[in-house]
Amino acid sequence: MSRPGSAFEQVWKLATSNAGDRLGLRGLGRVEADAPADILLFRRDPTEVISNISSLEAVVAAGKLYRVADLNRALQSSEAYFTSPLIKPLARRGAERALARAFSRTQG
Repeated sequence: MSRPGSAFEQVWKLATSNAGDRLGLRGLGRVEADAPADILLFRRDPTEVISNISSLEAVVAAGKLYRVADLNRALQSSEAYFTSPLIKPLARRGAERALARAFSRTQG
């Protein structure tokens, strides 16, 4: 386990409970009663050494288990779809229009 106050522990706290506090989301980033139940499952403790973050095995979100291998396959599939010669220009145009609408709302 990392030493109390170590850089890894501080970064982990900033990314979890401190982020929840800052966003005003009670319980976010904590393992406690009534806290949101989404969780990351690692093979090795990422608070010991930051490189252990690559040992992510699964994510539990909204009560559903997502294995990293399945998430990677889904990502590859969507990347292939959105970079295809037919879809890429359409997706880009759609994204540009969405951004234009969003910016016109914030500036108007």
